[in-house]
This record gives sequence, C-alpha cells and structure tokens, in this order.
Amino acid sequence: MEPEEPSKMMMRCRFAYACVGVLLGIAVFICFLAVPDFYNLHIALWGFASAFFAFLALIVHIQHAIGDRDIWVYRLKIFILIGFFTQLACIIAFIVYIVLAATNNQTLVPVNGKNKGFYLASIWVFMTWKWSFMLFLFSRSYRRNYTTRYVAIP
Repeated sequence: MEPEEPSKMMMRCRFAYACVGVLLGIAVFICFLAVPDFYNLHIALWGFASAFFAFLALIVHIQHAIGDRDIWVYRLKIFILIGFFTQLACIIAFIVYIVLAATNNQTLVPVNGKNKGFYLASIWVFMTWKWSFMLFLFSRSYRRNYTTRYVAIP
C-alpha cells in the first residue's frame, strides 16, 4: 500500500502550524530572557529549542513541497535520527523538571523570587518533544513516500 500524498490544503496547514510554532518559541525565548520580571533561563532556552525544531519541521515541509526528491530523500535520514534522539532527551528532561518542581515544593506560578519555574519549563520541554516528534513523523512519512513512489532504494 502506497502512502498518500498530502493535499495542497493540508500542506498549507502544515506550513502555518510550523510557522506559528517558530513564532511562539521565539516569543517565549525573548519574553523569558529579555523581560526582567519574567527572567527564567530554563524556560527561555526550551522555548528556543521548541522554535528550532518547529523550524526544522518547516524546512522538511518546504523541501517536500519543492519536490527536490533526488537529494532530499537521503537527508531525511538525518532528520529522522535528530527527531528520535531529541524525543528521548525530552522525555528524560520532562521527568527531571517534574521531579525537581515536586521536591522543591514549587507553585505553578513561575514569577516570584525563589521560584525557578520548573513546571513551566516542563511545559516547554513537552513542546520541544512535540516538535521533535513532528520532525520525526513527517520526515519518516515523506521518506517512505519518496522511496515507494519515486526512488528505487534497496
């Protein structure tokens, strides 16, 4: 059974979703790094990581829409591996942040003097996991589409 090619409307939705992910990740990075009242390095860096993986997913969608199949099919392996190993790292980081927040008796409000905001950092770890999963999923899907439909790879 051959995988189906996504429709033009579905590709537009994927582009828009990835663009929103990039913009939100950058906004979180700027907000939690530049605003003194909200300063939290953990949240800012995980927001930036989320934006980075959303950007990689956007690149995968753009390359699929352009249709550069001869070279791109081999590069998708790298994106599959990056997405997979980042998912593993994010699961570990999520558990660590939840345990740190619970052992330090933190509240859910990340903005006060002693609170490091580990709960909110765990939310952005989850967002980074989600974008790395999307990168893995779409890279694998597009590669499977290319190998079954366009390229004869043994």
